[in-house]
Amino acid sequence: MGKRYVMFVDERGFLSTGTNDNLSMVGVVFEYDYCIESKNRQCELRKKLNGFMNELFDNSSVPLDDIMCQENVYKNIDKIQRTQFVNELPKLFKDLKFTVISSTIKKENNETNDS
Repeated sequence: MGKRYVMFVDERGFLSTGTNDNLSMVGVVFEYDYCIESKNRQCELRKKLNGFMNELFDNSSVPLDDIMCQENVYKNIDKIQRTQFVNELPKLFKDLKFTVISSTIKKENNETNDS
């Protein structure tokens, strides 16, 4: 049996700024065993993410979207903690095993609304 993979895609996408407004989407690919937990073990990715979050937020449970999107759902996450989180991300990413796939849909200049 070959290797299995899991891809996570941010389905929100984002528009480029400028005259063309191209739509881009990003996906992150992990090996299945690296990021999916089984009944008897916690996956390596979860261990690394939990360790990172515990180090920065003193063992509190904080969803990543609330930090990155600055939705302020959790009032106890101040600007200093968010800044520290973002500044420490390169160190976390350096030790993770993943592949990033990005796709951009070019908007034509003729302004048609075809899908």
